Amino acid sequence: MMDVRRWLEENSINGSMDVMASAYSELMPMAESCGINWDQLKRRLPSSDQPLSARDLPVCVASDRHRCFFIWHDNISSTGIRFPVLVFFTHRAGGYKQIFNGLKWLIAQCRDSAPLSRGPCRRPTVTDRLTANTDACKDWRPENFRRYHRLFNSLPQERGNHPYLVKKLGMHATDLCRRMDIRSGADHHGHFISTPLYRLKDHTLGLVVGYQQIYDRAIWGNGQNRKFIMSVEGAKRGSFAYVQGQSSSGRVGMTEGIATALTIGLYRTHPIYVALGAGNLMLVAKQLDNVALDIFADNDCWKPGIGNVGLNCASAAALAHGNSRIYAPVFTPGNEVHQPTDFNDLLQLQGIDVLSAQLCNERSPPMSAPLFIAAYDIGQAKASRQALQCLRALSNSKQKSVFECSLQQHSVWQLLRDMEAIIDPAQDRFLLSMIDPRSNVVRMGLAPSITPPTLFFVD
Repeated sequence: MMDVRRWLEENSINGSMDVMASAYSELMPMAESCGINWDQLKRRLPSSDQPLSARDLPVCVASDRHRCFFIWHDNISSTGIRFPVLVFFTHRAGGYKQIFNGLKWLIAQCRDSAPLSRGPCRRPTVTDRLTANTDACKDWRPENFRRYHRLFNSLPQERGNHPYLVKKLGMHATDLCRRMDIRSGADHHGHFISTPLYRLKDHTLGLVVGYQQIYDRAIWGNGQNRKFIMSVEGAKRGSFAYVQGQSSSGRVGMTEGIATALTIGLYRTHPIYVALGAGNLMLVAKQLDNVALDIFADNDCWKPGIGNVGLNCASAAALAHGNSRIYAPVFTPGNEVHQPTDFNDLLQLQGIDVLSAQLCNERSPPMSAPLFIAAYDIGQAKASRQALQCLRALSNSKQKSVFECSLQQHSVWQLLRDMEAIIDPAQDRFLLSMIDPRSNVVRMGLAPSITPPTLFFVD
């Protein structure tokens, strides 16, 4: 250690800041492998033990802004040498971490007697950063998946005791867990359950393409209680978790989340595919084109800013599939404070009898949202833009003047309240008309046919 002290004096290094300045060539690629821009970060380095994330942390690519995390510590060795420890972390593709230990770096530099550089000979370009970031993704994502795959195979089977399952399913958790390959474990984020994610190959379960982890609490620095470990970039699209079952009628089910799928499993014995989100419903439904499909949609009626995403995506998936039915939970008035969305919320708020009635009562037909035509005439530009955004979130079509919307009754009242807050009743108008499927089509005139013999028309 005396050699390290002498080496520090010879190179005029005094404290953690000098170590970070001298170790630029090591810190820059470590930071950028996690999507963090070290050149900008070092100019506004926070105090020791103060974490940086989200908007405060400079990143290489804008899409990584809410995925990265950084913290550093100013440490003193037993011999009085000050050195930094820096932690770079990204939540991308299941999580990746780089740690720089200043003391180990100093010992290595002293041993090798390598010349020091306090800065780069050439300032890295944007292309350099993007290339380093992309190369890092290609290197560590598959390795991270292979490492977790080995860990998953060594984990014990979950028996229904995990706090997340107990909260969602209560005393039914133990029996329902037997229908899924759910393992339990623990790491530095807390206790978790994990399940494999698949894609269909020749209408049968193919290879595992990833894993989902659900923790007993929110992940520090992430704000969510779940994360995904995927084999390659983009593998989540079209992947699903699987609830085992048998179906005498040949039908299968599909939900957004695991808790919803296990809740449906209380009364449905057929296999259930968990699409992991509303945006993945259509991609999973297209893989199930050879079977009849029941879609158990989330009823996102408490999101006026973006519309009823769950029902809209389920309707689009049902339309693309062609042989499917949509079910959605119906909540009684007074539950607005809880903002429930799925069948698991229905089980927790209104009990198993209400859930049984909505899932098993043959007199209750599958829910299909009625079709409405919406149009507006608004003079003010700002109000017109607000109305356009409101209707685009609910619309099934891409038109800008007249909108086709599939709306349940609660969504109709929510839309009317939103438009009432936007328009000026003295000069603006809003029309919402339901299209009755039993109505007759009225033709407004008939265009004459054009058949000139010397012309060739291309439609």
